[in-house]
Amino acid sequence: MEIHLAKEIESLEQKGNFLALYQKLRPLPEERLTPQTLASFTRAAAFLGYFEEAKSGFDKLQNLSLNPESEIILLLARARLARINGGWDQARIYAESALLRAQSLQNSTLIGDAKFALASAIVELGHVFLGASLFQELRKNEELSSYRRGLAAFNESWILWDLGQAQKISMVSSQVPAAFRPRIELVMALLSGDLDLIESWAFQGPPLETAPSEIPLITLFLTEAFVVFGLTKKHAPWLRERLKAEILSENPLERAVASRCLKLLGDSVEIEKYQTQHWREFLRITFLDFLLKAQSGSTHLKEFWQCEIAPVLDEHHLQTPLLPSLYNKKFIPATSWEKAFSKFCKIESTLLPKNINPVELVTLLESSLQLVWSKNGQKHSLCLKKYPVSWKLLNVLAGSAGRKTEKSYIHHQLTASRYQPDLHDNRLHQLLRRLSSLLKKQGCPPLWCLPGDNHILLLKKIEVLVQ
Repeated sequence: MEIHLAKEIESLEQKGNFLALYQKLRPLPEERLTPQTLASFTRAAAFLGYFEEAKSGFDKLQNLSLNPESEIILLLARARLARINGGWDQARIYAESALLRAQSLQNSTLIGDAKFALASAIVELGHVFLGASLFQELRKNEELSSYRRGLAAFNESWILWDLGQAQKISMVSSQVPAAFRPRIELVMALLSGDLDLIESWAFQGPPLETAPSEIPLITLFLTEAFVVFGLTKKHAPWLRERLKAEILSENPLERAVASRCLKLLGDSVEIEKYQTQHWREFLRITFLDFLLKAQSGSTHLKEFWQCEIAPVLDEHHLQTPLLPSLYNKKFIPATSWEKAFSKFCKIESTLLPKNINPVELVTLLESSLQLVWSKNGQKHSLCLKKYPVSWKLLNVLAGSAGRKTEKSYIHHQLTASRYQPDLHDNRLHQLLRRLSSLLKKQGCPPLWCLPGDNHILLLKKIEVLVQ
């Protein structure tokens, strides 16, 4: 019986069906509760926004008689609750403790779960590249189940997305579980302007295998696409019905998002207020508010963007492709989404000097650690195997064409330490000069300039490819 229940729980988690998982575990009698079932219940309840029940499950977990493996599960549950409450430092501490204990037991599954929890925490703390490397390590670890490796690939994909490296996602998306892949497919369609896919999903819904937990984000992205690309709203029956269901959800975030989406689609609904300290949730709500203002013809869009959205993007070093740097005087629309978004917001870009083309590509080939560029119709390349720090620097800068990249951010991603100008500024400039000199000797065009004391402006678009 317990083996059958464990398999059923694993199947529901793999499908991302947290509602069914919650409904399955909630009525279980006390005698059937194990650390594993309680941990699954806590995850499901927390994901659905039932935070009181998640805390109740956590309290019950603490009261069980625990063996060493169960103590690790308890630490991971504490890490999850800390993440839910925005306590990312505390979550990191719990995850690190769980990892040390799992390593002492040589339990590969719990080691993987602890690293997953640690990566989730340190990404939110700003250690984006360190988090990505941990998820990458988990994705490549064949000792873990394909599902756990797939979830690592899913999280790695979204880190790459937040860093503006959408072109790099293709190397990991094939490992993402089928239930979670549609969201990646959809945002790529928004970026490229694939209106056929967007209209098809809005009319009849995403693929049937889509995890129920993914549906709210899919309805959000579809709404944004319909508004920005100016699609016909009456051709979205599935989208409208889903939003009408979500506005009745017990999850306050879902209600707040759905009310704004329905308003954007022309329905007469009252906007639901929502206060949050979480930067992802804040951006989700505030961007919808920005679209509502743009749709209504507000003349204060620039002030709203610069006061509400830009500071969060800067603080967390985000270059999310669907949130382009609109009011940067160097911004030039490149993707179909950026062009449609600029038109929707009635923004005209200011071109860079004629001798600088920010959409001209240079390419990083991961398999061979080579930088490749074209000159006078001929391809040239430079192998950077002997220059690992320079290679990482180019990866940090990738996706930032036409945008400022703070020197403090570059230092933080290279070293995971706090930037102190008096101590680190000269070292960073030496690194930039050495790499510039190396590139110049090979005939590579300038990749960046230093227009200010505290930031670097990338002049070329750096694309990261896997061969």
